Amino acid sequence: MTYISRLLASFLYTGFIPKAPGTWGSLAGLIIWWFIPIEDVLFQITLILLVFLLGVFVSEYIIRETGEADPQFIVIDEVAGIWLSLLLIPREWHYFLIGFILFRIFDIAKPTVVDRAQRVRDGFGVMLDDMVAGIITLTIMIGLIKIL
Repeated sequence: MTYISRLLASFLYTGFIPKAPGTWGSLAGLIIWWFIPIEDVLFQITLILLVFLLGVFVSEYIIRETGEADPQFIVIDEVAGIWLSLLLIPREWHYFLIGFILFRIFDIAKPTVVDRAQRVRDGFGVMLDDMVAGIITLTIMIGLIKIL
Protein backbone atom coordinates (compact mmCIF):
# COMPACT_ATOMS: atom_id res chain seq x y z
CA MET A 1 0.00 0.00 0.00
CA THR A 2 2.88 2.38 0.72
CA TYR A 3 4.22 2.18 -2.85
CA ILE A 4 0.81 2.81 -4.42
CA SER A 5 0.00 5.64 -1.97
CA ARG A 6 3.31 7.37 -2.67
CA LEU A 7 2.87 6.89 -6.43
CA LEU A 8 -0.60 8.46 -6.35
CA ALA A 9 0.06 11.15 -3.72
CA SER A 10 3.17 12.32 -5.58
CA PHE A 11 1.28 12.16 -8.89
CA LEU A 12 3.51 9.61 -10.57
CA TYR A 13 6.52 10.82 -8.55
CA THR A 14 6.46 14.43 -9.81
CA GLY A 15 6.26 15.41 -6.14
CA PHE A 16 9.76 14.05 -5.63
CA ILE A 17 11.36 16.56 -8.01
CA PRO A 18 13.66 18.41 -5.60
CA LYS A 19 12.87 22.05 -6.34
CA ALA A 20 9.26 23.32 -6.18
CA PRO A 21 7.39 19.98 -6.17
CA GLY A 22 4.01 21.75 -6.03
CA THR A 23 4.80 23.67 -9.19
CA TRP A 24 5.89 20.49 -10.97
CA GLY A 25 2.76 18.69 -9.82
CA SER A 26 0.61 21.59 -11.04
CA LEU A 27 2.40 21.59 -14.39
CA ALA A 28 1.92 17.82 -14.79
CA GLY A 29 -1.76 18.26 -13.99
CA LEU A 30 -2.07 21.12 -16.48
CA ILE A 31 -0.50 19.04 -19.26
CA ILE A 32 -2.88 16.15 -18.63
CA TRP A 33 -5.88 18.51 -18.40
CA TRP A 34 -5.03 19.84 -21.88
CA PHE A 35 -6.01 16.41 -23.25
CA ILE A 36 -9.25 15.95 -21.26
CA PRO A 37 -12.30 16.33 -23.54
CA ILE A 38 -13.47 19.92 -23.09
CA GLU A 39 -17.00 19.31 -24.35
CA ASP A 40 -17.79 16.80 -21.60
CA VAL A 41 -18.12 18.96 -18.47
CA LEU A 42 -19.77 16.19 -16.45
CA PHE A 43 -16.76 13.95 -17.14
CA GLN A 44 -14.41 16.76 -16.09
CA ILE A 45 -16.28 17.40 -12.83
CA THR A 46 -16.41 13.66 -12.09
CA LEU A 47 -12.67 13.38 -12.72
CA ILE A 48 -11.92 16.30 -10.38
CA LEU A 49 -14.11 14.80 -7.65
CA LEU A 50 -12.51 11.37 -8.02
CA VAL A 51 -9.00 12.80 -7.81
CA PHE A 52 -10.06 14.89 -4.81
CA LEU A 53 -11.43 11.84 -2.98
CA LEU A 54 -8.44 9.72 -3.93
CA GLY A 55 -6.20 12.56 -2.73
CA VAL A 56 -7.95 12.69 0.64
CA PHE A 57 -7.48 8.94 1.07
CA VAL A 58 -3.82 8.68 0.00
CA SER A 59 -2.84 11.91 1.79
CA GLU A 60 -4.35 10.60 5.00
CA TYR A 61 -2.41 7.36 4.59
CA ILE A 62 0.87 9.21 3.94
CA ILE A 63 0.30 11.56 6.90
CA ARG A 64 -0.18 8.59 9.22
CA GLU A 65 2.84 6.82 7.72
CA THR A 66 5.25 9.79 7.92
CA GLY A 67 3.87 11.65 10.92
CA GLU A 68 4.12 14.92 8.92
CA ALA A 69 1.05 17.17 8.59
CA ASP A 70 1.54 17.80 4.84
CA PRO A 71 4.64 16.21 3.29
CA GLN A 72 5.99 18.25 0.37
CA PHE A 73 5.94 15.30 -2.02
CA ILE A 74 2.13 15.13 -1.87
CA VAL A 75 1.11 16.98 -5.04
CA ILE A 76 -2.17 15.26 -5.92
CA ASP A 77 -3.78 18.28 -4.23
CA GLU A 78 -2.12 20.60 -6.76
CA VAL A 79 -3.38 18.40 -9.60
CA ALA A 80 -6.98 18.57 -8.38
CA GLY A 81 -6.61 22.30 -7.76
CA ILE A 82 -5.23 23.14 -11.20
CA TRP A 83 -7.91 21.00 -12.82
CA LEU A 84 -10.58 22.92 -10.93
CA SER A 85 -8.88 26.18 -11.96
CA LEU A 86 -9.18 25.22 -15.63
CA LEU A 87 -12.70 23.78 -15.52
CA LEU A 88 -14.83 25.52 -18.19
CA ILE A 89 -11.80 27.48 -19.46
CA PRO A 90 -11.27 27.46 -23.25
CA ARG A 91 -8.35 25.32 -24.34
CA GLU A 92 -6.06 28.13 -25.40
CA TRP A 93 -2.45 28.23 -24.25
CA HIS A 94 -2.61 31.81 -22.93
CA TYR A 95 -5.65 31.03 -20.73
CA PHE A 96 -3.92 27.92 -19.39
CA LEU A 97 -0.77 29.93 -18.67
CA ILE A 98 -2.69 32.65 -16.83
CA GLY A 99 -4.66 30.02 -14.88
CA PHE A 100 -1.45 28.21 -13.95
CA ILE A 101 0.23 31.39 -12.72
CA LEU A 102 -2.82 32.53 -10.74
CA PHE A 103 -3.29 29.11 -9.17
CA ARG A 104 0.36 28.94 -8.10
CA ILE A 105 0.17 32.45 -6.62
CA PHE A 106 -2.91 31.58 -4.54
CA ASP A 107 -1.50 28.20 -3.54
CA ILE A 108 1.84 29.64 -2.44
CA ALA A 109 0.70 32.99 -0.95
CA LYS A 110 -2.35 31.45 0.72
CA PRO A 111 -4.59 34.48 1.12
CA THR A 112 -6.91 34.37 4.14
CA VAL A 113 -9.55 31.91 2.93
CA VAL A 114 -6.93 29.54 1.47
CA ASP A 115 -4.92 29.72 4.68
CA ARG A 116 -8.01 28.88 6.73
CA ALA A 117 -8.70 25.87 4.51
CA GLN A 118 -5.11 24.70 4.99
CA ARG A 119 -5.63 24.59 8.75
CA VAL A 120 -8.14 21.76 8.40
CA ARG A 121 -6.40 18.61 9.56
CA ASP A 122 -5.53 15.34 7.87
CA GLY A 123 -6.02 14.32 4.25
CA PHE A 124 -9.09 16.49 3.76
CA GLY A 125 -7.13 19.57 4.81
CA VAL A 126 -4.25 18.71 2.47
CA MET A 127 -6.69 18.71 -0.44
CA LEU A 128 -8.99 21.53 0.66
CA ASP A 129 -6.65 24.52 0.43
CA ASP A 130 -5.79 23.71 -3.18
CA MET A 131 -9.46 23.33 -4.06
CA VAL A 132 -10.16 26.76 -2.55
CA ALA A 133 -7.22 28.21 -4.52
CA GLY A 134 -8.71 26.51 -7.59
CA ILE A 135 -12.15 28.05 -7.01
CA ILE A 136 -10.62 31.52 -6.62
CA THR A 137 -8.55 31.04 -9.78
CA LEU A 138 -11.53 29.74 -11.76
CA THR A 139 -13.67 32.70 -10.67
CA ILE A 140 -10.99 35.19 -11.76
CA MET A 141 -10.41 33.31 -15.02
CA ILE A 142 -14.10 33.38 -15.94
CA GLY A 143 -14.16 37.12 -15.22
CA LEU A 144 -11.03 37.72 -17.31
CA ILE A 145 -12.41 35.74 -20.24
CA LYS A 146 -15.63 37.77 -20.18
CA ILE A 147 -13.62 41.01 -20.17
CA LEU A 148 -11.24 39.88 -22.90
